[in-house]
Amino acid sequence: MNTRFRVITLAVAGLMAVSAVGFGIASPAMAQASAPVTVPVMVGVNTTTTVYDAPSANSDNVGQIVAGQTWYVLGTDNTGKWVQIFITSSVSGWVPASALALNGMTLPAIAGATGGPTTATNPVAASAPPQHFTIALGSSALVGVNTTTTVYDAPNTDADNMGQLAAGQTWFVTGQDSTGKWTSVEITPNVFGWVATSALDLQNLTLPVLPGF
Repeated sequence: MNTRFRVITLAVAGLMAVSAVGFGIASPAMAQASAPVTVPVMVGVNTTTTVYDAPSANSDNVGQIVAGQTWYVLGTDNTGKWVQIFITSSVSGWVPASALALNGMTLPAIAGATGGPTTATNPVAASAPPQHFTIALGSSALVGVNTTTTVYDAPNTDADNMGQLAAGQTWFVTGQDSTGKWTSVEITPNVFGWVATSALDLQNLTLPVLPGF
């Protein structure tokens, strides 16, 4: 598990946009009841739940997914009580299957994934301070969009309008300008735009200043 990416705190939400506004990016159809299914497949989140780095509530907490979001899933553990979600090509996490809208789907079992308890033996106290995350230059983190906002091709409102991000979506961010008021968003691989930082749910995430901005 890439510790830096434990930023899926994601308050952080489903993978990329559930419905991209203004970019002409078609959102993947969410899976309906069918068995078996081909993965990865996008499913909805019914209940806000913790994401773990292994299929056990006693493993490391790496963030949270929120009710109403959508995520790609890859399969289950050997008990069927845990589902692995896709975060990036090199990062994944585990959530209780009961938190997802699987709608009767049968997901493939992931070899070697042995499930543990869905309730932590020694739960962390609710008063524990939230973790702070910092990503390095050249990395990215998935964050939620709090407010529908315009995307520009440079960090100012006089730049060309590239479209919109809609409230409730999630996008990968890579850094900020020197003022911290603008954040770079990866629209498609190697295509970036700029949105007002105030529109994003960065939580306890610190982003690097991008050179030249």
